Amino acid sequence: MSRKDLIAAVEREANADIRIAPELAEVLAYTSSNAPPGSGMYRADIEAACPEASYGRLRRLTEEIGLLNETSEGADSYLLNQRTNGRVYGDEMGPAVNDELQRVTQHINRDPHVRQVIAEALEVSPNQVNSVLFEGDLFEKRDRLEETVNAIKANETVQQGDYGRLDWRSTPNVYEATERAVSLHRR
Repeated sequence: MSRKDLIAAVEREANADIRIAPELAEVLAYTSSNAPPGSGMYRADIEAACPEASYGRLRRLTEEIGLLNETSEGADSYLLNQRTNGRVYGDEMGPAVNDELQRVTQHINRDPHVRQVIAEALEVSPNQVNSVLFEGDLFEKRDRLEETVNAIKANETVQQGDYGRLDWRSTPNVYEATERAVSLHRR
């Protein structure tokens, strides 16, 4: 199908004269060729390879026009363990945060300078550090872990031990062309 025909097909599917139809047609042509049904691509990969692609255009082709499908891999968000580079989901999050905090306390027990650095970062007395690290819910403990690791990394007198931050990440969006999109592209 020529680009002109593909642009017309996008406008027909949208039931509207779309100002950005040429750009949407380019995105559709790319995804139809590279992300057919059953073999989706990450949004970042589509955007890197197809200059016309953007989050808004992918959303429009998905939600308004219905020529792309969007899927995600599992939960909406997860924790990325900076020490292991592993992903932590759901019920595993609490134990993962506690494990990293336990590793921090082992470092504290070996090096009193670390205790002082953390105490200053958390604005508590040095003898409160171990208990304060484990206070609160998952979110509070994760935030304290992040503060602790960042303070240790920023301090020139101590070195980080065998622990790391657990950073929130969103599950990446995966897009694939619909059967209809592929058939329009092949015409």
